[in-house]
Amino acid sequence: MSKYFITGGAWFIGREVSIQLLDLNHSVAVFDNLSFGSMENIKDFVDHERYSFYKGDICNFQELSHAISEE
Repeated sequence: MSKYFITGGAWFIGREVSIQLLDLNHSVAVFDNLSFGSMENIKDFVDHERYSFYKGDICNFQELSHAISEE
């Protein structure tokens, strides 16, 4: 099992990658500012034990480093 950190994970491609990784028994951490994606897109697995969601902007170093340090 590996850990993956996906930026933009609440949008279509990030969501699909997350689903595939979870199906392969990997852990997934998603970082998204929800400007294009939405919580609706990830509602089916946001409570999964191997899934973490962090809301933030990748251009904001403090938000990004906080999310990474949590993992």
